[in-house]
Amino acid sequence: MAAPPTMYFPIKAGDSFPPITGQLLDARNRPIAVNPGDSVRFRMKSQVPGLADSVAFDGSTDDGPLGKVRYDWQPGDTDTPGLFDAEFVIEREGGGTLTIPTEGYITVEVEPNASGVSRDVDSIRAVVH
Repeated sequence: MAAPPTMYFPIKAGDSFPPITGQLLDARNRPIAVNPGDSVRFRMKSQVPGLADSVAFDGSTDDGPLGKVRYDWQPGDTDTPGLFDAEFVIEREGGGTLTIPTEGYITVEVEPNASGVSRDVDSIRAVVH
């Protein structure tokens, strides 16, 4: 079996833009609609065991009929540099769960900012001085 395609999303530590987006597609590359009443979640966990617990956040749709989903980063989401495995989870209103991608993960790389540390540490240093 071929390896699943790699999806990669880079972002700098402390940034909250751009949002991470995706489109739900079936095996024939047709959109999988996100219907009113369905819930969208975005899950992310560190690739380093024990570094951080898995977290789940509420996502949203940009265009439900076309299966377009997004997660808008919140303060603190990208404070820790490193590699993370991520996925979107759609829970259908009538029951059933769909996880995208169905194989592998979206790789999120939180890169250190120019100071080499997260913005939280910079903020703490500013308060201490």
